[in-house]
Amino acid sequence: MIKTKKSSKKTTLVKKKKVVKSKNIGFIYKVIALSFVGITLTLSLMILFVSSAKTTITITTKDADVNIEENIEILLGEASPNESQISGQLLETDITLTESFTVEQGDTKDAQAVGQIVIVNNYSKDQPLVASTRFLSEDGVLFRLKDTVNAPSGGEVAAEIYADEPGISGEVGPGKFTIPGLWAGLQDQIYATSTDPTSGGTQVVGELKETDVVIAVETIKAKAMEEGLAKLNLELAESNNSYKINSQLILQEVIEQKSSAAIGEEVNKFEITLKSKLITIAIDENEIFELIKTKLANSAPDGFKLIEINQESFAYLLENYNSENDKIIAKASLSGKISADNKESFIDKTELIGLTQVELDNYFAEKSDSISSVNYHFSPFWLKHVATNERRIKIIID
Repeated sequence: MIKTKKSSKKTTLVKKKKVVKSKNIGFIYKVIALSFVGITLTLSLMILFVSSAKTTITITTKDADVNIEENIEILLGEASPNESQISGQLLETDITLTESFTVEQGDTKDAQAVGQIVIVNNYSKDQPLVASTRFLSEDGVLFRLKDTVNAPSGGEVAAEIYADEPGISGEVGPGKFTIPGLWAGLQDQIYATSTDPTSGGTQVVGELKETDVVIAVETIKAKAMEEGLAKLNLELAESNNSYKINSQLILQEVIEQKSSAAIGEEVNKFEITLKSKLITIAIDENEIFELIKTKLANSAPDGFKLIEINQESFAYLLENYNSENDKIIAKASLSGKISADNKESFIDKTELIGLTQVELDNYFAEKSDSISSVNYHFSPFWLKHVATNERRIKIIID
């Protein structure tokens, strides 16, 4: 009996140990299960958070100025231009001019006034008049004939006179001149008239300076440009095409320059003779305008389109002429305005992913030329950065 009782106690202890171990294993399983549930719930919440996160960015754009300056090749030969070239016609001419000038600074001195007259002969015979023949103005001022002339019967002849005495008294207005040396009966039939006053009774005499010559040369160059342009236009008209000459695009090269007086010489007047070559091109301006307009439109950034062209800004200048290649380079320029084209390409969403509001402000500050204002809306409300899914970013362009 005693042995039987001991065996019963051992059996009871073994059972108790098995129950405790079973309870521990169950607890561990519960912890693992709960952890798994927690992880799953956390992941679900994260997925829900990410999937529900949304960012709406509203952009108000503004028109931006845009300009372009490009070199345009103008072909002058028979070759056909490509899409970035135009055809043109080369024109050249030489102009030689001689002009008289006065010095800018000097002393005023008396001089013999001069003028132009027309000698009228209503007598039945020709009347020769030798140089220095006297002519008397209506005011009694005496002048003399510069060169010998012959006044034809029933006709007239132009001539130049100069005052007999130097000084301002020789400056008289238009009027009638008699010839004291003729027989009194002929003075009412042979006489002279003038339509312009005489001038030059006083003159400035001074030292010829380099500045005097420079001013004179520039004056002649301007006159040569004017005469040369008229000559070139006449030549172009004979070719009968749609080309035109831009007066601002004429290259002027001085070939020869001469002065009648040396620098430092005391003079009243001096003459400058200038020979210059004028080179220009005649083109169809519509062609170069359309070409630079296309380049301006193509220069607009992605997401923008050209909405306005400032035609008054259109200009082009000749850069250089290459005689070997029969072409000339013109630098053309044009300006206009561009505006957002409401395309996705205006803003690259991938550049915005995950940015904070401060980072967004910095990003759009770089586009201030084309953006007037930007508003952000983050959802849910506690979100402090742009959604991390490109498809959850919405761009609205006003």
